Amino acid sequence: MSNFLLEMAGHAEGLSDAQIAKLEADAPGIAALVHTLRENAPLFQQWDVLYENAKPLLAQSQALYEKSKPLIAQALAELPTLDSDVQIIIGILGKGPAISAADQY
Repeated sequence: MSNFLLEMAGHAEGLSDAQIAKLEADAPGIAALVHTLRENAPLFQQWDVLYENAKPLLAQSQALYEKSKPLIAQALAELPTLDSDVQIIIGILGKGPAISAADQY
């Protein structure tokens, strides 16, 4: 999607003032889109760079998730067999550091 928007912004950048004036007269909705694309072209470019930089991290995260799926399934299967006190503790631990920090005060 960002590549599409980036390409569209590039096309919008290439329009002459006369072409934009004609669009504004004939197709105000398209003209508004062109203005939005032109104004936000740097944002689309930044997004593209961020996405490219994030790809390795996304791939690692996906691989870790795939590797963890059997462990998650096993843990979910075991959870109902535990005492309710243990289930409560696991629930609290699952909420992360925010609960632990709050409980310290």
